[in-house]
Amino acid sequence: MKAIVSNLPGSIKGLLHQPISPSVLAAILPSPKQLARYLKVARGRQTPPRLQRAQAKAKAKAKAKAKKAKRKAKAKAKKAKKRKAKAKKRKAMKNNSSY
Repeated sequence: MKAIVSNLPGSIKGLLHQPISPSVLAAILPSPKQLARYLKVARGRQTPPRLQRAQAKAKAKAKAKAKKAKRKAKAKAKKAKKRKAKAKKRKAMKNNSSY
């Protein structure tokens, strides 16, 4: 029964975790024939290799893009920090005081 439950559609699976009466359960669950057909479909559903490759490529591309964005943000923050330090130094010079 556990294997059957794990292969059921999400909506039914969600209901199985709540206490429900057997009659309601019988009404929700498909007939054995339908269930067998569904399990067959669920087992056979697999991403074709070309699509898998395309997905992997897209994932790698997105990862690289995120990495680049992070690197750019870091550099930008560093520049801003330097700029602020220089401004502070200028202000101190102007006021002729140590900072």
